[in-house]
Amino acid sequence: ERGGAITKLELKSWGKQQNSEVLIRGYEGSAGALLVSLPNQGIDFKDRLFLLKNLDEKKGEVQLYTEEPGKWRLVKNFRFSQEKPVIWLEVTVENIGSSQLVTSIEVTSQLGVESKMRNDHHQAESFVFLSDKLVSSQVNKIEKQPYLVEGKILWQALTRKYFAFVISSEEPAVLAKTTVAKKETQFMEGTIQLSP
Repeated sequence: ERGGAITKLELKSWGKQQNSEVLIRGYEGSAGALLVSLPNQGIDFKDRLFLLKNLDEKKGEVQLYTEEPGKWRLVKNFRFSQEKPVIWLEVTVENIGSSQLVTSIEVTSQLGVESKMRNDHHQAESFVFLSDKLVSSQVNKIEKQPYLVEGKILWQALTRKYFAFVISSEEPAVLAKTTVAKKETQFMEGTIQLSP
């Protein structure tokens, strides 16, 4: 799959109407959620074809990889839980070249924010947790202007009623950005940047 991303995730209602709501869907200009890029390296892993490295159905793990020969190897390890509605992603970026290369890493998530469920008046929000405080912005403000937070960022969450997409890392990120894209469904996109 291009970008090694999650390209479709829907929340289904099993009532009489059997409605579904789009939480993640790749659209033109975006390959989906959990995309990884290395800024300023001339390589866009978002459009790269990822190959299957390992599939363990018992453990619920899928490992995908791609590489730029002589420069970088990117490995994505997805874990799916049978007990919880959770998807974990571990990203490994390896310098496979002979020269020492240093880069920052960006991880982008996506969340559909239009609700078709009746009586759902909850505003979608972007939350960012810094080492000393929690800050947020609602989707109606983000539509007008991208939401940027700089500092020692421990995690970023895109939220809506009953669902959250949280990205955290072992080391604090330095930048969190949230934007809103209006396609056939409205999506909030969040990106965190980790320094080298």
